[in-house]
Amino acid sequence: MARLGSHVRPIWYRVKGGSMEPTFAPGDEVRLELARGRVAVGEVVVVRGVHGNLMIHRVVSVSARAIVTRGDACPFDDHPIPTGRVLLRAVTLRRGGRDGPIPRPPARALRPLRSILRRCRASLSAARGRWWTARPSSSTSTGGGSWA
Repeated sequence: MARLGSHVRPIWYRVKGGSMEPTFAPGDEVRLELARGRVAVGEVVVVRGVHGNLMIHRVVSVSARAIVTRGDACPFDDHPIPTGRVLLRAVTLRRGGRDGPIPRPPARALRPLRSILRRCRASLSAARGRWWTARPSSSTSTGGGSWA
């Protein structure tokens, strides 16, 4: 928490990516607190990843020395992270001007489908007007280039 005089200001983070959909959508705000004590499976935390990047993901397993996280929309776990790299925990979700608790994780059976849909949506929005792009390694390619 940021300290200003004798008052503690909450830390609000605006979600940018889609790895935690449908729990967090891009543009949602999440209130964060310092991660004191042990984290539990199911909590959403901010960690410093193996490459030094900060990410907000859900804890899927905890051991004495490390935790494993995963984005709710991701099909695979992240690399194990030493417990000392857990920085913050998410405590409140603000969506559409309304505050509420952090939602529970989506059903595991739906996770692969959500991941596929998220990637398809990202692909379509990245190449508007191009429904398909031939790749040189594709057996249907005629020498590369785009078929639009």
